[in-house]
Parts: sequence; structure tokens; C-alpha cells
Amino acid sequence: MSHDNLQEFLGKLNASSKSYTEEPGRSSRINRRTKIDPLWIQIKLEAQHTLEPEPEAGPQLYQYILSQPSLIDAIATIISNEISTELMPATALRCLFLDMLREEDDYSIHFDVLAAVHRGNKHDKTKALSAVLFNQGLHAMVCYRVGHRLWQANRTGLAYYMQST
Repeated sequence: MSHDNLQEFLGKLNASSKSYTEEPGRSSRINRRTKIDPLWIQIKLEAQHTLEPEPEAGPQLYQYILSQPSLIDAIATIISNEISTELMPATALRCLFLDMLREEDDYSIHFDVLAAVHRGNKHDKTKALSAVLFNQGLHAMVCYRVGHRLWQANRTGLAYYMQST
């Protein structure tokens, strides 16, 4: 492809594609993740309570929980850091998670967290926090949901990647 043809192709590509923030449905995804969520408030309170006797846990709790705007953002951050590789950095995976999950997935993930809390250690005072941070079954379910959305969008390579994590 010659230099002129390449420039023409890139010009058409840029003119026809919308920016990331203009993507259809993006604003509704952002809005629904900023609503008041009692489960998310509980998890943040548990994180703050955990910091009192264990200040060494501060960096992890801040990065994964306290600095996140919603439960879905926190879970996406936790899982993306767990499954990242040199070829798939955590930031790219986090964006992929947040873009692929739909509103019904958000509700399902909330119920998955509640189920993990219900099945967790009865003597743990930070059940919800522990479920979000450490429950591998919950993390596998979220990866499955993202992989399923990728498969539905004909992004089979990434779907296989999610399946293999």
C-alpha cells in the first residue's frame, strides 16, 4: 500500500469511527455504575475497618477497593490484575471488562457476590470484602460472563483468552 493510499485509508477510518466516549451506551454504563449501591458501601466500610488493625494492607485495599467508584470497577480491577500478562496488560483488560459487561451482568455479579458472602466463613467479619478480593469462583464467573459477551460479539480470540484464564 502506498503512502497516499495509507493516508486516505486512515482518513476514512478516523472520519467513520466515533471516539471512545461517544460509543453508544457508554454514558448509560457510566451512570449506572455511579448510583448508590448498599453492597458497595458495605464492602468499602469493611475495607476501612480492616485498615485499623492492619495498616500494611492499605496499598492493596486502596488500589482495589477504596479508590474504585463501584463494585463492578473494583472487581474488574482485581481480576484484570490477576490475569494480566505482558501481551495483555491489566489496564487493557480492565477496559475490556467494563466495556463488555452489560447492565444485566452488573446485577448478576451483585447476586454472585451475595452468594459468595452467604457461602463464606461465618466467623469472618469482612465477608463481602473477602469475597470480592479472594473468591476464585466469583472471579471465574465474571471471566465467564466477559468471555460470553466477547463470543457473542464475534471476538473469539479474546473469548478463548478469557476461557483459558
